[in-house]
Amino acid sequence: MSQNDCDVLIVGAGPVGMALALELALQNVSFRIIDQAPVRSTKSRALVVQSRTLELLNRHGDVKPLMARGQIVRGANSFVERRLVAHVRLDTIPSFTTTRFLLPLGVSQADTEQFLDECLARYGRSVERPVTAKDISQDKDGVSTKLEKQDGSEEMVRSKYVVGCDGAHSAVRHAATNLTFEGAAYPVDFILCDARLNDSNVPTDTFALCLGNGALALFPLGNGVLRVVVAGNNILSEEEPKLEDFQAFFTAFTPPGSGTLSDPIWLTRFRLHHRGVNNYRDGRLFVAGDAAHIHSPAGGQGMNTGIQDSINLGWKLAAALQGRTANPEALLNSYHAERHRIGEHLLNTTDKMFSFAVNMNWIFRVIRNLILPWVIPWFARSDYRRQRFLKFASEFGVTYRKSPVVGAAEGFAGPVGKGDRLPEGTLKDVKSQEEAHLQEICGGMTHCLLLFSGTIAGDLATAADLQAAYKSMDAASKDELAVAYIHADVNLPKDSPDGSYVDPEGTVHAQFGFTWPSYILVRPDSYVAHIGPLSQVDGLLDFLKICGLISSPITIKVQHLPRFFYSTMFAENPSLIQEAPLSASWLKPTPLVMIHDGGGTTFSYYLLGNLDRTVYGIANPHFRSGEAWEGGIPEMARYYVDLIKSVIPRGKVILGGWSLGGLISLQVARILAEDPTVQVLGIIMIDSVCPKLVPTNIVRVAQHAIEWSPTTRQETRDSIMRCFAEASRMVGEWTLPDWEDKAAQSSEPGAFDRNVDTAWAAQVSQPPLIKPSPPPVILLRATEPVPVIEEGVSRVDIHRSDRHLGWDQYRKDLIKEVIDLPGVHHFNIFVGENSLDTTTAQIKKAIRSIEIRAPARAF
Repeated sequence: MSQNDCDVLIVGAGPVGMALALELALQNVSFRIIDQAPVRSTKSRALVVQSRTLELLNRHGDVKPLMARGQIVRGANSFVERRLVAHVRLDTIPSFTTTRFLLPLGVSQADTEQFLDECLARYGRSVERPVTAKDISQDKDGVSTKLEKQDGSEEMVRSKYVVGCDGAHSAVRHAATNLTFEGAAYPVDFILCDARLNDSNVPTDTFALCLGNGALALFPLGNGVLRVVVAGNNILSEEEPKLEDFQAFFTAFTPPGSGTLSDPIWLTRFRLHHRGVNNYRDGRLFVAGDAAHIHSPAGGQGMNTGIQDSINLGWKLAAALQGRTANPEALLNSYHAERHRIGEHLLNTTDKMFSFAVNMNWIFRVIRNLILPWVIPWFARSDYRRQRFLKFASEFGVTYRKSPVVGAAEGFAGPVGKGDRLPEGTLKDVKSQEEAHLQEICGGMTHCLLLFSGTIAGDLATAADLQAAYKSMDAASKDELAVAYIHADVNLPKDSPDGSYVDPEGTVHAQFGFTWPSYILVRPDSYVAHIGPLSQVDGLLDFLKICGLISSPITIKVQHLPRFFYSTMFAENPSLIQEAPLSASWLKPTPLVMIHDGGGTTFSYYLLGNLDRTVYGIANPHFRSGEAWEGGIPEMARYYVDLIKSVIPRGKVILGGWSLGGLISLQVARILAEDPTVQVLGIIMIDSVCPKLVPTNIVRVAQHAIEWSPTTRQETRDSIMRCFAEASRMVGEWTLPDWEDKAAQSSEPGAFDRNVDTAWAAQVSQPPLIKPSPPPVILLRATEPVPVIEEGVSRVDIHRSDRHLGWDQYRKDLIKEVIDLPGVHHFNIFVGENSLDTTTAQIKKAIRSIEIRAPARAF
């Protein structure tokens, strides 16, 4: 490499190019950054720095100086025909995440670029300007680029990669042979003015959208400066806009008392386009920001998305160039896999929002102006809808869960998952006793391994356990890992290893659902690379081997750690076991709530394959304490109804459960039959035997052989056995629910009674006008008897020869369908890969049967 050559040539030194330069400087990568403009523009094109961008830029220097140059935006006003129809407060939205930067920052792009310049200078680097990139050509070994300087001299530069951060007319994109940039211009004209606002009652910390015979938007830039953007057809024809033109529009669109504009900083007219590139990579050429996607300014996300493109690409280029991955091509390809989807989603959403706001068709405009005074207040009244909007706009909702280079432990389902943003958290440094922030601990130079002790007394991982996990991981990794040990024990000695922190209230553990010892591998861009319980850390090593981040798989030996499922099973109740797949269809799959078995856990449900819907699990909240349910199954069911309504406050639900879980589901369904807000479409009983037992002198009940996993702790075994004993007591005392529908009794055992289904259909499609009947029950039945240790049969096999497992003694109409689980007995339905595949398939079959039986109005 000659003196002027480099690993990466960055073309374009706007915010996107500067963000990439900062990432490469942090990683100590050789690069050059050029820009054809002789000086930075003083004009503000982009004017919002979103919350997620503030978090990421804070890794390169305190963003408080940048925030001081702008204005925190605390709300948004909507006007229709000069009348205020809604004021949306952003600073009163209930928090949906932990962060130090919840609200957007309104600030001139010129100030943002100045801040980025200052950050880059701290790395001892700067932009070369004015320099123009020409004749970019790549081959299998690198890229040759001709640089033309202001004096006309030329220089040929050789680099490993070239990244185009040079905007909509990108020279890098044009040099690529396999990139397209499809799209079109919006059929609307725009004029823009940055000026001071005098004698005004317009809030200086609030966005405003004013609709009427056109559209006008107001954006505070701080220091008394306001941006005014006007949209319409053939605005001012081809004349250059003047301040008095803006004042006329401002007066026509805003209510009285809004003030007067003065001291204009920038006046211009422009057109907007919406275009997207087909691939973010062509060999050794990459594109980011406006070179990859341009769209409307709705949502204020264009510059922010471009900056986050660069942050995503920067650490991957560094890992590939510095040999910190055994599979550099796969890692570099993940840039497109992760960011193209984000850019495409942004194009689609902003295009719809923008087209709605600026549509100049007079019929559409009249209808829009009539309905918005009703729709916008409806939106503003809901904390949930405001949360969703802010999560989208702030880009906290960006996730890479579908990325090929993220993963999670098998069966793990916590509030933060693979590919999600690492939320902020406040800890205490054990040695300095000073406050520390989780995102700053990770730093961004390399992957960071966060090791959590767990929070349950008596089951905490020791400092030695956590150190052993890190040392084994670090020895196997091709990348030097940063590490932080996060303990719930507030009495940790001050001579603990470097990187030891205390989570005094357990709040950081709680936001990840880490009741038990767990880990998170955090990427340099502060997204979750892998997550799970510490007892499954071998799965992380296997994942890293596949991704090329370690040289060979090894086994980490960590003693005294519980099985993985307890890390999330009792952290939240109900726990989210599976999430519904993303779908554009309006018909969402009915959620399934699975109630625990006799052992009190929902472990078995975590092992199931994909059920194509949201699945919640309810564990026995008394699992650890051993507290009895004095009111028996009815008391338990009433408590579980409240749990179900906490996650499904209204709508449809399918209930289910293995063994005891099926019995409890029946009691829960009876309670919900009186509640018009939640409709039970059906119940899936997984080998639930009717508790109306035959006399024991006819059948001798024997104890079955109990098989424990070698990793199951004695304390856990004791808790499970205690739950079994309590379940047996409650079932013995239980009176099955009375549905008071004598007409439902069919003369033929198990027959499908049309009258019953008609009564049930009326229940779920409208408030009950008749006495309730049970919802359809689908029974999954094991075909084999349970092995016992003495002569007799297991209690769960008393009715095994009866296809309906004894339920005809209760109601002959209850069981609508029986689905066999061949080759398994009651206690190994969820054991073994083949059994799990069969059980998953049969549960899906039962769900389909229930949904087919449900009347259309129930959906």
